[in-house]
Amino acid sequence: MGPELEEELAAFEAHRADWVSVHEGKWAVIRRSRVLGFYAEYVEAWRAADEEYGEPGFMVKQVTAHDEPVIVSHLRFREAAEKNAG
Repeated sequence: MGPELEEELAAFEAHRADWVSVHEGKWAVIRRSRVLGFYAEYVEAWRAADEEYGEPGFMVKQVTAHDEPVIVSHLRFREAAEKNAG
């Protein structure tokens, strides 16, 4: 991970245990160390962040006790890349 979201991720990890007990399953929006809010749906969180900030530089992350790995096969990646290329 690059330095772009280190502050946001650190803030998330510092509060994860507390947030899980209250906001588990919701989506947190964080910019720097400030929390914009918690949202039931990913799209709702993204829209709120876009309206508030209007530019990249925020993190939208689901509040869970543990992160689950995301596995993307090279075939799916290739399909997506080809679809977006033309």
